[in-house]
Amino acid sequence: MAKVHVPRGNGGGIASVSPAASSAEPHDLDSAIEMSKSLLDLGPDWDDAGAKPIDASTWKRATGFLRRTMAKATRSAGPSVPVPRISPCSDGSIDLFWKRPGFQLLINIQPSGTVASDFYGETPNGFELKGTFDPDTHDLNVILGQLLVN
Repeated sequence: MAKVHVPRGNGGGIASVSPAASSAEPHDLDSAIEMSKSLLDLGPDWDDAGAKPIDASTWKRATGFLRRTMAKATRSAGPSVPVPRISPCSDGSIDLFWKRPGFQLLINIQPSGTVASDFYGETPNGFELKGTFDPDTHDLNVILGQLLVN
């Protein structure tokens, strides 16, 4: 598996998608989070290219962030907010990736105590959003909401 997230300093863009933790696509948040627990079973070098394992604190950080973001987005946009794919990255971070006909959004959650996490979103009509944030103190429900309506 390849590391997949927005490279820092290159202007962003979503190049490819890492495989999901499972081949089945969950349709509800609880199932997606439950399936993502398998990321914790990935050992060192899980990609045969030197990947770091996913730490339990990173997984808790990503899933806590996702629950907060989805709860607020669902309250504002309704129950049709799609569930993202939750995938490992070779640097020990976790990607949350939404790909729908009307938008793509990639959020990379870094391990606690490291650099800021980042996001990149785009729509087919050229609307783009990107930036960095602290997933422990912020959610991105506004960003997700903007992409849902654009």
